[in-house]
Parts: sequence; structure tokens; C-alpha cells
Amino acid sequence: MVPAVVGRPLLVLPPGGAALLLVGLSAGSAGVLLEFAFLTVLNRLLWETDGWKTAEQTGRYAIAFVCGVLAVMGTLCLGVVALALTTGGRDANTDPAGVSAPAKLVAAGVILAVCGIGGWLTWRFVRLLNLTRHAVTQPEPSPPPVPSG
Repeated sequence: MVPAVVGRPLLVLPPGGAALLLVGLSAGSAGVLLEFAFLTVLNRLLWETDGWKTAEQTGRYAIAFVCGVLAVMGTLCLGVVALALTTGGRDANTDPAGVSAPAKLVAAGVILAVCGIGGWLTWRFVRLLNLTRHAVTQPEPSPPPVPSG
């Protein structure tokens, strides 16, 4: 499916559009790497401020992030397959009558699914940031009083 999702648009796009697509894919890859670098730092911060049980939430978010990225990729691939099935294998862009209604429904479904996954990941990330804010701003526990005498 990767050639259908990535390779095919590069063949039919003008050079400027293909370059923009490649820049977008490269920026997305760099963003994923930066996300995991940030999560590593956040994990260490939570470990130092609130202990390993709180730092464990970073690992749970990382697993959710990977599952979300895989779900988006799967949704896009299923969308391409569904689009190919609705157009009978013809290229949807070459149809003189425009895009068919089933193809529009497939596109709308893919957009809704990807936005839903993005919203779910954003909600999880905001929860992790709130947990971090709470761990960093809570007062340092005072040591127990030393018994005198």
C-alpha cells in the first residue's frame, strides 16, 4: 500500500507538489523522533519528582502514541483500498464527471477516523502534561521530625 499512498501521488503531482509532499513526510518523521525524545526527558522528570508509578504514565502514552500512528496508517491504507473498490479500479482523478458519491463518503470516513484518533491522542497528551504540571508544582515533602532527647 505504501507505493499507492506515497509513490503514486509523486508520479502524478507537479514537481512542486511532490517536493511539498516529501517535505511533509520528512517533517512528520522528524516530529515522531522529537516526540520520543521529549517523552524520554518527561519520563526522567516524572521519575525524579513523583516516583516510578507516575513516570509509568509516560510509557503508557508512548504505547498509545505508537498504536495511534499505526491506526492512522491502517485507516489511510483501508481508505485507499475502499476508494479503489468504489471506483472499480479506475483512477478517481481521471473521471470527467468528477468524484463519485461513494468516493466522497470514503474520504469523509477516513478524515473523521484520522481526526478522531488525533483527538484521542491529544487528550492523552494533555492528561500527561497535567500530570507533569502537578508533579512539578507540588510542594517537596518535608522530612519527618527528628525526635529530641
